[in-house]
Amino acid sequence: IDLLWANLCDILGTAATATLVRRAIRRAASNGAELDGVNIDRAAFDYHYSHPDSWHERGNEQASRGLRLLVQELRSLLVDMTGPVVVRRLDRIAPLRRLGMTMGEER
Repeated sequence: IDLLWANLCDILGTAATATLVRRAIRRAASNGAELDGVNIDRAAFDYHYSHPDSWHERGNEQASRGLRLLVQELRSLLVDMTGPVVVRRLDRIAPLRRLGMTMGEER
């Protein structure tokens, strides 16, 4: 999620990224994703996110499922707001592709 956040901030800025990720978290949670501990915080004029340390544990299926649902909801929001432009740009980032965080195709 660190790469995704950093790249979205680079493209959209921290305020827009924070807004979209918050919405995606709410939508993913309503679809059963376990996203407790994922927070977006504001410090002065900048936004930061945090997630549980358990998200770094290998084999954490709950975290993987939550992240997949979060990415799906984020993709939907991005397409609604920007068309395919931002998701195409994100899909060109090799480390995100290697992590399976592609957004170009509906899941």
